[in-house]
Amino acid sequence: METYPDTYAKLALSMTAAQQAKESLVAELGVGEDLPFNFFGWCEDELILVIQCSKADMNMPAAARLEKCEHAIQAMRKYWHCDAITMVAEGFQSKTPEMLKGTDIFQAFVDKSSEIEEVLTATHVEMDEFNKPMATLISIPYEYLLGRNVVWGDAIGFERGVGEVLINAKIPSTIARCISEHPDHEVYGEDLDRIMGVLTENGFNVQEFQ
Repeated sequence: METYPDTYAKLALSMTAAQQAKESLVAELGVGEDLPFNFFGWCEDELILVIQCSKADMNMPAAARLEKCEHAIQAMRKYWHCDAITMVAEGFQSKTPEMLKGTDIFQAFVDKSSEIEEVLTATHVEMDEFNKPMATLISIPYEYLLGRNVVWGDAIGFERGVGEVLINAKIPSTIARCISEHPDHEVYGEDLDRIMGVLTENGFNVQEFQ
């Protein structure tokens, strides 16, 4: 199995996989199709599993979607013993955030502000050497061209520790809390298959790597 020895190798794999999935989705279904949330689960330097939300999940109210994602994240830590999780999601970023002046970024995008870009964002949460959760983020802007093509811009990456990112972003803060908890005893065979079945029955697509 291929290994990913550091944070940036994990982020590179997660983002590359998400870009390819986004391109395939747009090619098949057309412009405007958003990629559902994806959670990449890591144990040390290996990718253990990927859990993806369904399209129906993405249409749920934010609070209900958060609750469902929390159950999946808890399972990744509790049963698969993931010590790091990377969340990949669609979003928006401002080239000049100071110009928003309190305006909601999505509303600014709807109003066709040229300062707002659509992006794929990967948020990687792991424990640092002091056993504290650390968040590292990368975002890549994109545009649609004719013919159902996606053109990617340059990646922007930054690290903020637990600070504002984990306080204000509910799912990354949930990841930080879950990976801070002690996992259950290891689960194998039929028991793990049963847990995967429960996740699948609840609308998640689960891909395990062993």
